[in-house]
Amino acid sequence: MLYLRSIGYVWIGSGFEGKTWWDILELLIIPIILAVIAIVVEIIERKTDRELNIDNQRERLIQNYFDFVSKLILENDHKNSEPNDEVREIARIKTLTILTNIDKKKQKFKN
Repeated sequence: MLYLRSIGYVWIGSGFEGKTWWDILELLIIPIILAVIAIVVEIIERKTDRELNIDNQRERLIQNYFDFVSKLILENDHKNSEPNDEVREIARIKTLTILTNIDKKKQKFKN
């Protein structure tokens, strides 16, 4: 049973007789603070996981690029190609594509 007293509410038969709302709130402050801390930690962990995932994606892109260029230059013997050769144009396009993708991922992460 709940009734209004001049200084606050009182619960009869609940063990809170003579307690005000402020007294009851004092009991809840620590659990509320712990819940807020848990939420903040979860948000930080998610952000860190996103950062790590983006870093791993960048690393894979760069590694694939290096593998492609190494194969193109060494295995196909294009290290002595002419400046206007088609193979150099392909390597240039691949390089610009990789740099653009890495930059997009960086911009996506910052936003």
